[in-house]
Amino acid sequence: MQIEMVPTESLLPNPANVRRHPPRALEALKASIMRFGWRVPLVANRRTRMVEAGHLRLDAARELGEAEVPVVWCDDDEVTATSFAIAENRLPELSEWASSDLLATLDALRAEDALDDAVGWASEELDRLRAEVGVVSDEDWRKPSGLSLTDRFLVPPFS
Repeated sequence: MQIEMVPTESLLPNPANVRRHPPRALEALKASIMRFGWRVPLVANRRTRMVEAGHLRLDAARELGEAEVPVVWCDDDEVTATSFAIAENRLPELSEWASSDLLATLDALRAEDALDDAVGWASEELDRLRAEVGVVSDEDWRKPSGLSLTDRFLVPPFS
């Protein structure tokens, strides 16, 4: 797989894209790109220059004024492109969070002062997660576990 840096304005959103992104998703992705850089390329059709996967990343890049974005090119026909786009968006939705493990990891990130908008968890979502896991109070949540991410995972999981 070859990743190529491509002028942002040369790519076209696919009119068959059926995924909609609320403003919060755009803001979170912009924060993520600013903090972590480009970690996931867009997928676009070489012939049509239409995006197959990464419409939100393209919108974020344009709002951030990015001159270029990373792209993986493909040569799909229209049916394959549409099928791939739907699969790319749907398949992650079929997974579930391991709630107590997630909460522990978010706790560790908070202790490292690394839990911010770029991670994508709003305080009301954390409250729902705490309730789901059975954390009695916000004070319990804020108590550091005493373990760093390296201690919990043997190596830093976010290196």
